This record gives sequence, C-alpha cells and structure tokens, in this order.
Amino acid sequence: SWLEVAADTRDAGSESWGRLLRVVDPDGVVHEWAMPMALLAGDGVAMREHLLGLGLRLAPGSHARSDLQEYVTLWRPKAKARCVDRVGWHDAIFVLPDRAYGDTGGEDVLLQVAGAPPVYTTGGDLAAWQETVGQLAAGNSRLVLVIAAALAGATLHLMDEESGGIHLAGFSSSGKTTALHVAGSVWGVRVQSWRATDNAGELMARGACDTLLCLDELGQADARTLDGFAYMLANGSGKARMRRDATARPPALWRLLF
Repeated sequence: SWLEVAADTRDAGSESWGRLLRVVDPDGVVHEWAMPMALLAGDGVAMREHLLGLGLRLAPGSHARSDLQEYVTLWRPKAKARCVDRVGWHDAIFVLPDRAYGDTGGEDVLLQVAGAPPVYTTGGDLAAWQETVGQLAAGNSRLVLVIAAALAGATLHLMDEESGGIHLAGFSSSGKTTALHVAGSVWGVRVQSWRATDNAGELMARGACDTLLCLDELGQADARTLDGFAYMLANGSGKARMRRDATARPPALWRLLF
C-alpha cells in the first residue's frame, strides 16, 4: 500500500510528538491518521492494528513489520502540524476530528489519538436539517430542550461554565431515545450507552468535549458504578493514574453537556 509520513506533529508545548500518516486503501480512498510516536515504544503492534484497519496492505513476516516501523520512525517529513488530544476549544481554535475552525496561524491543527478518533458525521445541509428536524421540533418542549443543550455545549468554554447533564425520564416508548437522536443530529454524533468502563467513559467524554454526549439505556448500567460515571462526566476530569516509572500521568480533562 501507499503509506506517506506527511508531517511531524507536536502540541503547543513541543511535546506529545507524533506523525501524520496518510494511507491509500484498496478502494483508492485516502485516510489520514495523526499517530502518537509513543505507539512505537514497544513492538508497534498498536500502530499496525490501526493502519490495517484503515486498509493498509502489509506483507506477512517480521521483515515487513520491521521495515514499516523503521520507515515511520526514521522518515523526516518537511511539514509540521500542531496536535491536540481532545476535540473542542483550544485557545481560539475549535477542533473536530476532520478539521479545525478559527485562526490557526497558518499551521494545521490535528486531533491526535492512539486509536480511532471520535465520529462526527455530516449529511445534507443546514436548510435540510431545519426542514426535517428543527421545524418539526417546534412546540415540543423536550425536543427544544435537547436541541438547545446540543447547541449550548460549545458555549461552556466561552462562558467559563462547568459541565452538566440532563436526565430524560419516562415510560418506555415515550420518546426518550428519539429525543437523544434529535440532539445528536446537531453534531452528527451517535447515541451511546451508559454501560461503559471508566476508561471507555473517559474516551467518550474527551471525544465530546465542548459538544454533546448522548447516553441511553440507563437500566443496562451497573448501579454500583453509574453514580461515579455521572459525577465523573459532570466534574470534567478522569481518574488520576501513574505511569510505569511511578510518575503521575496528567488526568483526562473535558467540558461538556450530556
């Protein structure tokens, strides 16, 4: 497969270095992935797994794996880009997985994560959404509420407000899940489940920072961990953890409405 090391990436403090990799899959579709260089600290299996998922065709055997790791490690691209580890506001720039909005100073700003980035999809245009969703929600207080919450997520940073959530309660088939899909349509995000581990919850929160996290099926979650999960989302911070060398790892941070 065609695999290009397109740019070196690093954060605003000149740390968290990585590589912008560009892959052409068997259908001729070009995929880009901002890969943290930390994935090369071991045998590179995490890097290969993600590249294979993007459609990379790699010859079998240890020689091909070694050549791939050597190429990604040693190639010196001319371009550089700034990387961030979560979506949302970074100073005056708003970053989504596929683009950054605002004045980037002429430098590309990329979301850099170890695995698959969060998904924000688009379909149609604003006029179509207004006709097929927005106008039909008028007069329904629950749908107006969740649409307002979806729009308000991006303003938390601007107003220096904290995270928070809205709980939709009611009988089965009363429209709770429909309301979540309506809210998710504002950002093009899917409805996810409350049933998640701490690590998965942190990933979901970072992937929804300054936007909206839609969670459904409360009854499927473990009652012993549910309250902790909700408080974690509202507090805007993940668990404190240690690295292998016993130094502190910075906790995951976010700001969102859920």
